[in-house]
Amino acid sequence: MDRIFLNYPDWQATADTLHLFLQMAGKVKIERSYREPEWGHVRMPLTVQGIGTGVIPGPDTNFEIYFNLREHHVDVQNTNYMRTRLELSDGLSVADFYGQLMGALEFIEAPTVINTDPQEFHDPVPFDADTKHRSYDKHAVELFLDNLHFAQRSLTQFLAPMR
Repeated sequence: MDRIFLNYPDWQATADTLHLFLQMAGKVKIERSYREPEWGHVRMPLTVQGIGTGVIPGPDTNFEIYFNLREHHVDVQNTNYMRTRLELSDGLSVADFYGQLMGALEFIEAPTVINTDPQEFHDPVPFDADTKHRSYDKHAVELFLDNLHFAQRSLTQFLAPMR
């Protein structure tokens, strides 16, 4: 597989949009998870095809939010087999995704209120009002995932002996 350099300025608009989508899922996890030392409860694990929240405690059942960055969709599902899918595509605004994500959480019976202000982001428009960020370049997202996997393999090689 040929590696292609991912030049940040070339995909910044998509990176910003994806960052905000993932931050929403992270905020859901923060609201629902039991607190752990060193913010261990907020980690979003890398998977073969994307990034997920892992299992989140819900009101009556556990659930998860999973970003499949190869097939470009988000699955929101619970342990009672309730599941819905959100498609990721160019033109989907942060505000629209926020509405869809909140609707998906309602559908799986895990409604969650989050702080809609982005954290540590250069353009702090609340999620529910952000129609500016709407870029989603599928090829760039796949290259980003490839880079995450490369970094994970490389860092694990050096981290393992330290443990």
